[in-house]
Amino acid sequence: MEKNEIVTAEIEDFSAEGWGVARVQGQAVFIPGVLPGESCRARVLKVTKTHAYGRPEELLSRSLHRVEPVCGCYGKCGGCALMHMDYAQELAFKSGRVTEALRRIGGAVVEAVSVHPSPLELGYRNKCIYSVGTAAGYAVTGVFRARSHQVIPVERCPIRTQEADALARALRAWMDETGAEPYDETTSR
Repeated sequence: MEKNEIVTAEIEDFSAEGWGVARVQGQAVFIPGVLPGESCRARVLKVTKTHAYGRPEELLSRSLHRVEPVCGCYGKCGGCALMHMDYAQELAFKSGRVTEALRRIGGAVVEAVSVHPSPLELGYRNKCIYSVGTAAGYAVTGVFRARSHQVIPVERCPIRTQEADALARALRAWMDETGAEPYDETTSR
């Protein structure tokens, strides 16, 4: 396998981060945004001695658990990695992750851990970290683009509470009114 090669991948499992895992030419390939049971054509982005990373180019078959993400920022921000799967699959993924961690890292002998569903699938997160920046001379709040410090403006995040988004709006209004500037990591101020 080589960088930029297009491979056909049959997704067998999840990684700990929720990426799809396939075996191609005897190597594990980690691909975001795909589900077990799906197949895709993927572009190889990085190859190491033991595994590779890819990006899906074309979905060849779809899982019954695939859903359309309800957020316009999905795939751009680094916030939600599981919004392309239905809630039942998300709960199964989380149960498997906790069970595996207890067995492998904790050395525990446990049955599959049951995950109790939230009564709210959206609007439940009350602990939020907002990245703050400016765009066109105005304050913006949002999230960092995945694996970067570029702020992706988010007016309404579907997993956050409405109160959390109202606080972000108030912060932006205060910054615009007072001229307060966000932290600039290039100048450390």
